[in-house]
Amino acid sequence: LLVNTYLENFIKKNPASEADTKAEYEKFKQQLGDKEYSARHILVATEAEAKDIIAQLGKGGDFAKLAKDKSKDPGSKDKGGDLGWFPAGAMVKPFADALAKLQKGQISQTPVQTQFGWHVIKLEDTRAAQPLAYDKVKALCDDTNALRRAGYNVPFEPVPLVLPGGATYLRLYLMDPDGNLMEIVGWPPPKG
Repeated sequence: LLVNTYLENFIKKNPASEADTKAEYEKFKQQLGDKEYSARHILVATEAEAKDIIAQLGKGGDFAKLAKDKSKDPGSKDKGGDLGWFPAGAMVKPFADALAKLQKGQISQTPVQTQFGWHVIKLEDTRAAQPLAYDKVKALCDDTNALRRAGYNVPFEPVPLVLPGGATYLRLYLMDPDGNLMEIVGWPPPKG
């Protein structure tokens, strides 16, 4: 809470220029990429479990049913592993790299390891990226710029989450000047 208050005050006292904000927006769009993916996944604890699931799928197993029965991802398991539409930049690198190699309808033939566990991934579809309009993310770009000027490293580009009703939030990771990794969830705070 103190970190959020400090950062809010710093940002208010040190606003970003319009040119800096637009440059941050272009960087943001580039990081998200030119393609969005619709995918499903099954997240398990071990490589052996993931290999077993791949074998079951190879014998005609139902991906959605296996996800409901075996996945440890509480956000997608009840939806048959459905992750919805997202840019590759919203996922951790090993997941994004594996996804980019799949064709529509294809399932990963080797388990994909991330810090969350082992994934079996199915690519449902792709489409051209639909980045948020500049006016929707301008505040996010302003804040990211201000944090960098305050001496914070932003090692992972923030990815916006647009909630029903249009509210935009993000999860932001910062490296403070001493090298400590901090996570701020829901940055920026809701503007009221």
